[in-house]
Amino acid sequence: METNQGMPRSFNPSTDQIRCRVYGSTALPQIAAADFGSLDTLAAALPIGEEISGTGTLANAVVLVYKLLRELGIDEADIDVAAFQALEPTSPAVGLAHPAEAVSEEKTNKDLILRILQADLLRLFIDQDGKWTITRRAPFGAADSEIDDTSILQNSIRYTFNYDDIASIVSLKYLIGEETYRFVKATGFPRRVYMDSRVATSAEQNTARYLHLIQKTINYEVPLLREVDADIVSKRLAYIFAERKGRIEIGAKNEFFDSNIDDTVNVKRTALPGSAFEPLTEREQKAKILERRRSTESVNIVLDDQKGIEDNSGGW
Repeated sequence: METNQGMPRSFNPSTDQIRCRVYGSTALPQIAAADFGSLDTLAAALPIGEEISGTGTLANAVVLVYKLLRELGIDEADIDVAAFQALEPTSPAVGLAHPAEAVSEEKTNKDLILRILQADLLRLFIDQDGKWTITRRAPFGAADSEIDDTSILQNSIRYTFNYDDIASIVSLKYLIGEETYRFVKATGFPRRVYMDSRVATSAEQNTARYLHLIQKTINYEVPLLREVDADIVSKRLAYIFAERKGRIEIGAKNEFFDSNIDDTVNVKRTALPGSAFEPLTEREQKAKILERRRSTESVNIVLDDQKGIEDNSGGW
């Protein structure tokens, strides 16, 4: 028999490339001695043209965050497990290398958790009971509390609006493969290379382009596995970036000592931005708590009016 393939040779690490896909753990974490979550079985198309029926591993973003917290030595009793269980059914599958670059140093567990949180627009924090809890960016629901002038310390309320981060397009890179460096002969310098990566780009947001007269693209990278999830996240990010960031800073009395990060607060005042002032008419504005600083005398809270989300709540 004859062949024109040539004789085999030894592997040359300076010129030959190896591509592989490594899957993660199949061990589910436990809540109350029962498995939390399930292994990934949903179909997904790979960028090389193949389709897999599922990774068969633990890939759910919320479950992975819970598993990492437990592996860091945090007891189940110190975690708000109900919050994790509530978000798990709607959380997307993620996959990522750690570290992301073959030539980089190992990142911290904080870096790894942050990358997973970004993929599902999640917030992780310690609540008023001292437990780790988790929430997801979403339109306002029912208010958790209400604040008016009787609870606001004198001269302690301030409104700020930031237009610097407005963008009309969000370009989202997902299904990130191995990142490495390849030397370019023409320059003699290494160039960053993404292996097996895709880009999902949201539609242009008219609010940014025609109302704010801004045409700018924001580039985002998330460790999502599937196009359907990447499309959802890119659309939601486009809603957020298409509008200005509105903040309300309030010094409140101690009755708000137990307020929690991500709580929805209904602010009631006669004077609110965007509303005509009438001395005897209270206006209302919902906002989410972003920050909370407590002292023995007062509670300072920073609220987000999340205008981009609320203006598009019907399509969220």
